[in-house]
Amino acid sequence: MAATTEVSRLAASGSDKTYSYAAIATWDGTTIADADLLQVYDNGTLLTLTTHYTVDDVNENIVLVDAYTISTGDRITIKRVTNITDPYVDFVNNSSIESADLDLAIGQNRFKIQEIETATNNSLQYDIVNDCWDGLGYKACNFASATTSNDLVTYGQVQNLLAGVDTADVDNFVRWSFVGDGTETDFVLDDAPSGLSDASQLLVLVDGVAQAPTTNYTLSSTLPRTVTTTAAVPNGKVLQVLTVQGIVSSVFADGTVGTDAIVDDAVTLAKINIGAGVDDRFLVFDINGDPTGRVIDHTDIPDFDAGVQTNRLDQLAAPTASVAMGSQKITGLLAGAADTDAVNKGQMDTAIAVVSDAVDALDATDVGTATALTSGIGEIANPSSTHATVFYINIVGSTNTSTASISVKTSGGSYVEVLQPRFSDAPTEANSVTVIVPKNGSVRITNTSGATVTYSTQTFV
Repeated sequence: MAATTEVSRLAASGSDKTYSYAAIATWDGTTIADADLLQVYDNGTLLTLTTHYTVDDVNENIVLVDAYTISTGDRITIKRVTNITDPYVDFVNNSSIESADLDLAIGQNRFKIQEIETATNNSLQYDIVNDCWDGLGYKACNFASATTSNDLVTYGQVQNLLAGVDTADVDNFVRWSFVGDGTETDFVLDDAPSGLSDASQLLVLVDGVAQAPTTNYTLSSTLPRTVTTTAAVPNGKVLQVLTVQGIVSSVFADGTVGTDAIVDDAVTLAKINIGAGVDDRFLVFDINGDPTGRVIDHTDIPDFDAGVQTNRLDQLAAPTASVAMGSQKITGLLAGAADTDAVNKGQMDTAIAVVSDAVDALDATDVGTATALTSGIGEIANPSSTHATVFYINIVGSTNTSTASISVKTSGGSYVEVLQPRFSDAPTEANSVTVIVPKNGSVRITNTSGATVTYSTQTFV
């Protein structure tokens, strides 16, 4: 009698609906139908006869119904489960015993012993050499959460610990499935988690058999992450790759996160927002390294004033309004050259000196003799051919009809009128005028209606 009590195979695709159980011993040729002995699981979930599958006794297959959805890489497990609550044969005293009845009765016990042995072999076993419980490479499942220090913690509790919370909805298994073709050894893991970097982070199965990292497969160190098997995956066999992606789903408790837990360059501006308040704030650190967010002034920036003071005035923007000097003087001013340039004190002193010298140079003794001109036109030339001469002219009208005019001849030869007086009834009304006649120039006096004109001169030397 075959010793196999269960078989397991990974689905090659969503259309893989038929799975053989020929390796499992059943009651062929008896009244015990295979459907009454078998249980079918999909990834550990018990399926229901007729609703999810049917049993083909002749070909020894279970067949998933068309309406049942299956995915590539799903594990379909078929188990024989013998009922020993009710005996298959109920013996009666003084009755004949047939060999078939004995076979059925004894076989019921043998089937159950086989199933118990399979369950025992596939369960935790005590390893007396290493003094530990050996899980034979299988995962532990369906454990209650640990409550005391000696309890076995569950996967969910570990995930919650990683997330920093007491409870969390964690579903972080990432899996990839591939069907071998007998030659391919490289299998690309699309959208692999960013933290995946070592082969030991993966659980790799070939047709349900776990593979050893580095021995049976390796993981590439560059993107895209690629699993490379030592041997080609046989044609039609399923390569399944699984890993656990951790997700921090909550805030860590106060004071539990150190700088080592934060990836460099991972803190964004949104994470350092210090909340509503005054605009244009800066993050300022005091001598203890404690930050504050506030509006800063020039005293917060070392050497700010010194740096600004090194800028030249010609490097600053031109003023758009009057500039007050605060009752201070401007020093070191270059002499002006253009009409719009400022004049420095030296230039001004020079100009004043020139005028002063000119005034001082008047020959006060060269007053000249007052000359009367009672009528007509008189042309009086500048007595100097090298200097300007001042003419002091006095006109006295004899009647209100008296008129007179005075014009100065420039060095260019043209005349410019400087005075044309008319007199009132007062016969003694006088008009006095002082004119400067350039060198080689002259003064022209036109007198009518009896005005009396007198003049004297002074020459610049």
